[in-house]
Amino acid sequence: MPRSLQQQVANYLYKDLIRSLPVLRKANNALLNALTECSEMNIYSPNDEILRPGEKLRGVLLISRGEVEILKGKLVERKMQRFDRYAEESLFQDKINEKLVRSKTFSEIFLLPAYDFQIIIKSQCDVPHILQMKETALSQTKKKGSSKAYKMFGSAQDTTPIDGFNKYCHPSSTFRKIWDCIMIFGLLFYACALPLSFMRFMKMKSFSEEIPFFIFSYFVDILFLIDLVLKFRYFMFTEEGIIQHNRERIKDHFFSEHIMWREIFASIPFDIIALISYRFSYLHLVRMTKNLRLLTISSYVNRAERLLEEFKLGLNQSHRRVIKLNLLMIIVCHWVGCIWYLCADISKLIGLDNNWIERDENNESLSIDHSDLGGFAGYLRSIYWAIVGMSTVGKKK
Repeated sequence: MPRSLQQQVANYLYKDLIRSLPVLRKANNALLNALTECSEMNIYSPNDEILRPGEKLRGVLLISRGEVEILKGKLVERKMQRFDRYAEESLFQDKINEKLVRSKTFSEIFLLPAYDFQIIIKSQCDVPHILQMKETALSQTKKKGSSKAYKMFGSAQDTTPIDGFNKYCHPSSTFRKIWDCIMIFGLLFYACALPLSFMRFMKMKSFSEEIPFFIFSYFVDILFLIDLVLKFRYFMFTEEGIIQHNRERIKDHFFSEHIMWREIFASIPFDIIALISYRFSYLHLVRMTKNLRLLTISSYVNRAERLLEEFKLGLNQSHRRVIKLNLLMIIVCHWVGCIWYLCADISKLIGLDNNWIERDENNESLSIDHSDLGGFAGYLRSIYWAIVGMSTVGKKK
């Protein structure tokens, strides 16, 4: 994009932000355009330090997107959002910053440098106008202790509700982080348990033989149902750096992020129908509807990466790719191995003379009994076949 066009776009998008300064609310377009050109835009991640105590203030900070905190020690004194500003008086006075300015969310911050500001207003404004602007800026500083000033500069109290249950619904709350970890492990359980159900649905075992497996599976199902209710009704979310807590906005966000028919179908407890009808042999088969939850795996992967960054365990891109590839290979081998084991049962069902399980057990050189270790030996053998089949690229003649 040509430089002139870029500047026109910037002037159009951020002129209102510059005009929000009390000292510039009556400024003409020429002055606003000149100040927009000299402004510096910076993007900050959550918990990034924008200004530290003891730093010399270069100019006024203007919040374009996101949420910014002003801390005195460990106490949050102010919270600022779009159109709020910090250190307006530094446009006319040399000042040292006394407080920590920290980005709470992903934030877009504009810096209007005092040096450039002085040069521009001296070239475009007369002395009485400049004195009036200075008086306005300094008077705003004196009002910072009043409640009216806090309303103008950004309330000292968070606009996001944090009372009662709401504090657990905030995107940055400890509960949300723990809950996200639980749901990620729940999804991993589905990725491992559903292939086992697929592998064993033709075994026709009784419910009592696999009670622990089903109880834990139903527990995970309940967790995912609770997760849907919380995301539909209560869980706040971040949009352009702003915490959205309105219930209607939360519902709209839920519908935009989820395919309802898929969520409903995956949530229907078909297992209960099998239990009521005493068709216990179908329990493994009806659980295949939970595979629809695996279609959301990409969103959970992104959530896991954000959690690692918040826990200061962020990995570089190459490490992330290696971990993802190995995890994918393990899951694919698991699925292929379970399907391969099922193939032997299907062979028996359709009346084939031989299948790979019988050949293994009848092979004297192998001495394998697939029922060993509660059937785990047969599973390991099928995983071996999966690994060999996936890793062998050709056959030597």
